[in-house]
Amino acid sequence: MKQLTHKVVYQNPWFRLWEDEVEFKDGSKGEYAYLDRIDSGAIIIPLDHEGNFYLLREFRYPVQTTIFAFPAGGREGDETNADAAKRELKEETGFVAGKWTCLHELFPDPAQNMQRINLFLAEDITGGEADHQQGETIKIHKTSLKEVKDRIAKGEPCSSQFLACLFLLELELSKRTLSKPPPSM
Repeated sequence: MKQLTHKVVYQNPWFRLWEDEVEFKDGSKGEYAYLDRIDSGAIIIPLDHEGNFYLLREFRYPVQTTIFAFPAGGREGDETNADAAKRELKEETGFVAGKWTCLHELFPDPAQNMQRINLFLAEDITGGEADHQQGETIKIHKTSLKEVKDRIAKGEPCSSQFLACLFLLELELSKRTLSKPPPSM
């Protein structure tokens, strides 16, 4: 696909809506509209030493429902995604982590969105005071992988991004279990 024109048709501090005129491989022409999340940042899975992790329970306006999500947010200024992850974890949960691992880079909706998000595992967490932004009504929920999988199996609403993060968390935990030496006898 060849880009013929490229223009911003709407922009605010968080999003840019692009509209491109394109030429397809067969020579026909068309339009392609897509979003660019200007402040793309990070998703964080806070994991404690007992193997529990922490979710946020938040109302999401576009779907008019409350769902579980991992702490997440965009970059501010010249922040890296790792810097944004540390700041967002503190703001949304009050936690500070002693160990950070980048698990993966996600493309939440590559057919319609340019957004790239880094998924971080935050370990050795210690608590503190959350500092929610205006309008945020966040409740923190401590859970296990089994509990959240049971909730999903029962039909609790969640995002596809949330499911991808759970899958990557399970892969990471499985990898760690496999790499442990067998118990000595």
